[in-house]
Amino acid sequence: MPPTEDFGYGRALGAGFMIVLFASLMGVTFNLVYTTVINPGFTEVVLRSQADKLEAQSLSSDKVEQITTMTRKMMHPAVQSAMVFLAGLFFGTLVALVTAAFLKRPATDKLVAT
Repeated sequence: MPPTEDFGYGRALGAGFMIVLFASLMGVTFNLVYTTVINPGFTEVVLRSQADKLEAQSLSSDKVEQITTMTRKMMHPAVQSAMVFLAGLFFGTLVALVTAAFLKRPATDKLVAT
């Protein structure tokens, strides 16, 4: 954006939000590709590790199964992607709100040498 144009708080926030939106969409895309194509067994590895830790804490097998079932639902690629998108949007917008306050600037008049 040329320095002769106004770049107020609203425009700076809008630019920051668009960056956050794009980054969140890219995060969702990567998450889906990773958990479905690159490493489809990722969820099972995490669930097995969690179950081992819970069993080491002397929890009953019924309680471990209950926790594992709930965790499996939360680790579904679609649920994970939705959480990645919403968390990225939320925290990124907070950063954009603060950053926009520092990036705003008034328009400057172009001086013409005569």
